Amino acid sequence: MNRIYPMIILIIALHGCSTLASYEDVSESINYSELIGEEYIANVEFIIHGVNYDDSLQENIDEYVVTTQPGFAGRYVKYYGKLAKKSVIKIIAVKKCLNCYLDFTARVEFEIQIISGHELQGHPIFLTNSFGNNEISEIINGKAIINPSFLLLKKPNKNFKRNKNSWLGSA
Repeated sequence: MNRIYPMIILIIALHGCSTLASYEDVSESINYSELIGEEYIANVEFIIHGVNYDDSLQENIDEYVVTTQPGFAGRYVKYYGKLAKKSVIKIIAVKKCLNCYLDFTARVEFEIQIISGHELQGHPIFLTNSFGNNEISEIINGKAIINPSFLLLKKPNKNFKRNKNSWLGSA
């Protein structure tokens, strides 16, 4: 009986390593709906990765992923670029991982469009919510709030009250 628990954990861990993450659209949920359509200005330089998930390692790109620095590498990364500070992006959807069992918090990605001049302007791109210790968003009182140390709301909502216990209180 004592051996069964480690085996279950091992099976779950190996399952997570062998499958791609599946996401559901949560854009209309009460937590994220107010972010859809909002434009933000990059307050830092981000890294853009063009990723190919095909085992044949072709050069085509399946999706673009934006992370904070230092980014990531690997044989699936076919494009590296930068999203400059002061670039304008628009959130068009929010996706939540369905099979990320080993994550301590919910894995969320923001589907964005680059509004300001960039070679990928108009392409769907995914901004990861967390990379390392960097959290792009936080849920406060049931609503997702974007961390202003990374992205500044282009037209701030004057009715929003800051929470002194979050990173928003220091912005």
